Amino acid sequence: MDGGTAPDHRPRSPAHWLAILLCLFPLTFSVCQPRRNVTLALLGDINLGRGVRPSADTFGFLTPHLRAADLALANLESPLSSDPPARKTGDGYNLCAPAAPAEILAEWGLDLLSIANNHRFDCGSEGPSETSALLEEAGLTAIGLADEAVVRQVDGLTLAFLAFDDLSFPLDAGAAAQSIRAAREDGALVIVSVHWGAEYQAAPTNRQQALARQFAAAGA
Repeated sequence: MDGGTAPDHRPRSPAHWLAILLCLFPLTFSVCQPRRNVTLALLGDINLGRGVRPSADTFGFLTPHLRAADLALANLESPLSSDPPARKTGDGYNLCAPAAPAEILAEWGLDLLSIANNHRFDCGSEGPSETSALLEEAGLTAIGLADEAVVRQVDGLTLAFLAFDDLSFPLDAGAAAQSIRAAREDGALVIVSVHWGAEYQAAPTNRQQALARQFAAAGA
C-alpha cells in the first residue's frame, strides 16, 4: 500500500452512466446546462379609443418594469386606423383609435399586442390588418391576426405567442388546441392570451377553467 486512494471498482448504477451521457450531449439534454430565466410582463386590456388621449407619461409608473422585462404583452382592445370612422358598433361602443398612439405603446415598453378581441372590427373589416401594420411601423408586433404563433427567441429559448377571442363568438377550442400543439411540437414554450370571461366577475367562469385545462394539456 502506498497510502494513496485505491481505485473504486464498484459497479456503477444505470443512473450514473445516464448522468454522464446527458452531460456529454448538452444540445439534446438541458439537465447539465445552467438555468435560464425569462421575464414576461403580461397586461390586460388597453383602450386608446373613445377620446382617450394617452401620453408617454400615462404608464410612467409601469414603464420601467415593462422595459426591464424581456417581452411585454397586452391586449389592445382598441384597433388603430389612420382614418377612424365616425360610426358606432351595434352595441353603441366603438373603440377605434387613431394611429398616433401606436408609437406611445412602444414608448411605454410594450412589445406584443393581442388584437384577438370583440372590438377588432371597430375600425372596419380591414381594421385588424391595418392595426397590425401600424403596430409594425412602431416597432411592435400584433398577435392573434392569424392562427399561427408569433415566435421570439430570448436567451436561447424559443417562445411562441398565440391569442384567441372567446367573446365575439364561442372559440373553437379544438382548433386552438391544435395551434398550441403545433407550436409546442416545434420546440417552443407556448404563451396564450385569451379574451374571455364575464365583465365585473371576480372569478373565472366554468368555461374559462375548462378552456384553460384544455390549452394546458395541449402544451401551453
